[in-house]
Amino acid sequence: MFSGNQTEIWVIRHGLSTSNVRKRCQGSSDASLLTEEGRQAARLTGEALRDVKFAAVFTSPLRRALETAQNLSLAWPHPSPGISVDSRLKEISLQDWEGLSFESIADHFPWQYGIWKSAPHLFCQRSAAGAVRFPVTELFECARSFLSEVATALAGKRALVVTHGGTGRALILSALGVGPEWFNSIQQSNLGLTVIGLPNAVSRQASLEVLNATPHLGSAPPKLKAGRSGLRLVLQAVEEGDGSEPARLHRISRGCRLDPGNMTGGPELLVSGSESVLAWILRAIDDREDTSLETLLAQAAPALLTPILSRVFRVDQRFLAGLRLRAGTFTVLHYPGSSGAPILQTANVWLSDSGADRRGPASACVPKGSELC
Repeated sequence: MFSGNQTEIWVIRHGLSTSNVRKRCQGSSDASLLTEEGRQAARLTGEALRDVKFAAVFTSPLRRALETAQNLSLAWPHPSPGISVDSRLKEISLQDWEGLSFESIADHFPWQYGIWKSAPHLFCQRSAAGAVRFPVTELFECARSFLSEVATALAGKRALVVTHGGTGRALILSALGVGPEWFNSIQQSNLGLTVIGLPNAVSRQASLEVLNATPHLGSAPPKLKAGRSGLRLVLQAVEEGDGSEPARLHRISRGCRLDPGNMTGGPELLVSGSESVLAWILRAIDDREDTSLETLLAQAAPALLTPILSRVFRVDQRFLAGLRLRAGTFTVLHYPGSSGAPILQTANVWLSDSGADRRGPASACVPKGSELC
């Protein structure tokens, strides 16, 4: 799975919190607590990872993350590594926004909220002392500092990091050499698992093995973060090949539940050639609506899907250089509304019937081929 004895970082966002339920901004406030649902899901995730050997476990000091790490470890055989608290893993500091509903933020801070959504690297607030600060840029600086230290201290080993949605995205993007302007381009769900390999002297390119895997929670693909409208594009890498085989395209009926264990849709359309497949997908993206959600399923060899992904997901090319689609996995993009920028919800997640490790219903979140101990 990894090459050149890379350091592995397994990133997990904390479980469902009280502020998540109330749809309120949490930021670096420690007022939000883990819910019972969040605790149960953390234990389920810990069970999925019980056979994975970590050299170290790190967590944010905020209670919702620390309690998640503690519940994860309940399922692990002993001895297991102790939990190290690192303040650089705290969630982004959003000052006056913290504790407010997102609707209230959009109403009372419309200009700032627009920048937060469209150009997060330019988003700024004033500190209590009146100084201008850039919260997303600060978050990325903390992420880079943490990754640099871990890459040296745990060279060639595996670490688990329990953190927050914003911090998790900053860690993932920073590891791949991508800047804060792409902060909103990926999703990190509650207890979603991401696995990255850090670059080193042998493997200069970081690798993104899995992004935001949630099958162990019974949610595959992850729940939509940006509303149930627009287009959800599912890329299913079905087999290895040279890309000359035709792609199978399906429009899945509105309102139908997407079952990753049975990836079939409406009438099947066979399309040959990456440009023809791309044109078909781009037409579906252009036709998406504000009032409903449609799902488009494209089944093809990784060799055909990879160049298509680079065309429909406009992101820093260093991100895509680290992501190699693997046969037997699915990758999901959401295009919110009629004009929203795409969000990569999940990538390289193994299907329930793909031959992934099967030590229980939660084990689908463990990347296939991972050396577990």
